[in-house]
Amino acid sequence: MVAPAVVLGLVAGAPSASAAPGSPDRTVEQARSLLEAGREEKAARVIRNARGLDSGDSAVTEALRDLLEEARTAIRTADRPKRADGARILLCTVRYRLGVAEATADGNGIGLAANHLRRWDDPELEPMERLYSPMPDFAGAALRLRHEAAVVTQLIIDQEGCVTSIKPLVDADYELDAAYGLVDRTVETLATWVFRPALLDDQPVAVYHTLTTSFRLQ
Repeated sequence: MVAPAVVLGLVAGAPSASAAPGSPDRTVEQARSLLEAGREEKAARVIRNARGLDSGDSAVTEALRDLLEEARTAIRTADRPKRADGARILLCTVRYRLGVAEATADGNGIGLAANHLRRWDDPELEPMERLYSPMPDFAGAALRLRHEAAVVTQLIIDQEGCVTSIKPLVDADYELDAAYGLVDRTVETLATWVFRPALLDDQPVAVYHTLTTSFRLQ
């Protein structure tokens, strides 16, 4: 059976006590300092690799939300495209760390929303561009067994260039998926992708995109 859509939301929270050295709050402060120093992509790596940011602690959530707004400001005020792209990667990384994955009740979340979205390759649009797109890790054991597989997904990419919803459309081989979690690996990785958003009349628009991720032997 095809898996349901995964919809990425945001965790609500309120501020609490200040951070101790080495705490998740301190990590967010480090990322903020890097952003202010013009090292946007390094700030994104700090947030991406940090532990403890998904605990639901209200102070951490509030600090991340503040950083999110600073990243939005950095995109608007960047003096060159590379800095704007780095700030966008940071923005989507923070949104991802704030996000809560929820399966839709009927498995049709993307299909219904897509009726109100543009296709990513609509000729009226200025195309979106990938800024950060790591590939899912295919288990080494599967490679040793010389298996190949593919997972087809439909993504929604919003006006900020972040992936907000993922729906697997075609099941991977059942035994391989059960043994190595190919669909889960794919969804978890694609949720972190970042795009320079598609434009319509110079305004960013949300789009949907069907993507085949292949796991092939080299």
